Amino acid sequence: YCIHYTVYIVLYTLYCILYTIYNVLYTLYCVHCTVYIILYTLYCIHCTVYFILYTMYCIHYTVYIVLYTLYCIQCTVYIILYTLYCILYTIYNVLYTLYCIHCTVYTGN
Repeated sequence: YCIHYTVYIVLYTLYCILYTIYNVLYTLYCVHCTVYIILYTLYCIHCTVYFILYTMYCIHYTVYIVLYTLYCIQCTVYIILYTLYCILYTIYNVLYTLYCIHCTVYTGN
């Protein structure tokens, strides 16, 4: 009976040791998974922040392009108006010169 009981105790002790090793390994696996989840979450946060910053950069660049386009339109309008002013001033000078020639011929001076 004692031998049988001793074998039972030894086998049960081995079972407990193996079960403890299993629990330690499973705990390590869970720790690994938890660390992986934390790192992946940090990676996702990093990606989200990068996306937000890149979106803000794109918005800023788009606003810059719109403002620069408006500036170019303003310059073009200014050039067109100034050209029209020069054309009108040239016509005025030609007409005034013709008027002066007419006056000179008419008065004989």
